[in-house]
Amino acid sequence: MVHRFKKSKERLDFPLDPSLKTRIAIYVPSTYDGVHPIGKQKFARRVGETQKFLNNLFGGSTRIRGEGSYVMKGGKLIKEDVAVVEAFTEPRKWFEKDLAVKRWIENKKRNWKQESMSFEYEAPQHPASSLTFV
Repeated sequence: MVHRFKKSKERLDFPLDPSLKTRIAIYVPSTYDGVHPIGKQKFARRVGETQKFLNNLFGGSTRIRGEGSYVMKGGKLIKEDVAVVEAFTEPRKWFEKDLAVKRWIENKKRNWKQESMSFEYEAPQHPASSLTFV
């Protein structure tokens, strides 16, 4: 079956589901102390922990692999494998769970020996995606 998108009066007729409008994304690093790789198995464990956490809070997640880069405080450019683990939820549920997400990220930042961790939040009430460093 082919779905056709029909635009009328400057709004899409599809999709109409008003629920899962809040997007949360946690960037999972593959290093510690900025420069030391952790290995594929440990990285997979980190990604799995992040997926499990978001699955438990919001009912599902998606993992996207990529390469990240940033400049450390001392000016050194770091390139590393990353995984972006994202979840979608209702705004009401996000407002119930936002502090749990913040605490989880802060805990992982310490445990994973990170200078900072990236987190993304996007919702209709905040139209521009906001990338936050914890």
